[in-house]
Amino acid sequence: MKPIRLDRLDGRSHVGVMLRKQRDELLDHLGGEPSATELLLVEEIAKAAIITQAVGLWLLEQQSLVKDGKLIDAVEGHARLQNNLCKLLRTLGMKRAQAERTVADVFQEQHRAKQRSSGSDEGE
Repeated sequence: MKPIRLDRLDGRSHVGVMLRKQRDELLDHLGGEPSATELLLVEEIAKAAIITQAVGLWLLEQQSLVKDGKLIDAVEGHARLQNNLCKLLRTLGMKRAQAERTVADVFQEQHRAKQRSSGSDEGE
């Protein structure tokens, strides 16, 4: 595997794009404005997810995962990476957060619904 300094990634590189996508998906999952702690977790989870996926893909490309009758060390390392990723995700929260709705949002939704229903009545 080619060494990459994650703190110096070009955002246009393949890994940089993947990191940004992971971050965006996690922030969307949180909904609303994340706290400083959540932002830190999002950053670490994004990195951990990409590293875990890369190691998993590397393992799948190997001719054999067994050497001298034993699993290669990378299999156990991948399991530890997966376990760490699961712990981080549990800390962040597995359920999608509901975005807060303001009174203005409720009125706007009611207005749209009323417009749709009055628009459909005109065609009948």
